[in-house]
Amino acid sequence: MSHQHHSHPPTHPAHETHTAADYEHELIEHDSWFRHDASEPRHQESHGETSALGILLTLFATVVFVFGTGGVVLVWFGNEWREFAHVQEEVHTNVAEIRSARAEWQRRLSTYEWTDPAAGRVTIPLEAAKARVIERYAGAAAPERRRAEPR
Repeated sequence: MSHQHHSHPPTHPAHETHTAADYEHELIEHDSWFRHDASEPRHQESHGETSALGILLTLFATVVFVFGTGGVVLVWFGNEWREFAHVQEEVHTNVAEIRSARAEWQRRLSTYEWTDPAAGRVTIPLEAAKARVIERYAGAAAPERRRAEPR
């Protein structure tokens, strides 16, 4: 085969007019590098024959690979999605339980309620309990202050 690409410097000055024959000659010279001699086998045979079985096997292998990979990805993401959904369910359940417990705590901290009527025990609102404790300590500290003050 004659696969050599020839590059010729322009033989005509830039200002000369080219004829159709000049262009055809340059085209033939330019394209001659990929032409085959008559002694060479046909073009397709010289570059290798195409095998229909090879093409079908390649296509089959590609389809099997694509669907196999897709199946693996679906199974993996399916497992991940189920785990994610389970975690989200737990989170929402825990949030609901926490809100319910917080509402119960708020109710117990803000209402009067008997805890043991036989023993006379009650719960009182937190703010009321704070006020009582402050009054009690303020009353108990008053006599001590009077003793500690200089006369």
